[in-house]
Order: sequence, then C-alpha cells, then structure tokens
Amino acid sequence: MNSAELIRYLKKHGAERAEGGKGSHQRWRRGERVSIVPVHGSGKELGVGLVRKICKELGVPSPK
Repeated sequence: MNSAELIRYLKKHGAERAEGGKGSHQRWRRGERVSIVPVHGSGKELGVGLVRKICKELGVPSPK
C-alpha cells in the first residue's frame, strides 16, 4: 500500500488531515486520535507494520 492508497483508506474510515506535519509527512486525526503519515512520491510502498501502526493509532481497522 502506498501513501495515496493509505490516505484514501483513512478518509473512508473518517480520518481527516490535521494542521501540522513537516516535510513529506502529514498529520492525520480521527476524533482525538492523531498519527503522522509519510507522503512520498512515485508510489513508494509503505511497510505493512507502519500501515498497521498508523491505523491502530487512529482507531481504524487494518486493511486486508
């Protein structure tokens, strides 16, 4: 899963972009929960563990 796919998945589950983040990282929130999502160009794949961690931090089910 790349950054764009993860962001679409998070939006589908009620997350929204929050202010903040630096460089190629964006801050996302869902309710009171906050996580940092790396946004790298050219479709670079994110690690499975990182995707699970971000989803857990935001209270979103992990993608299959």
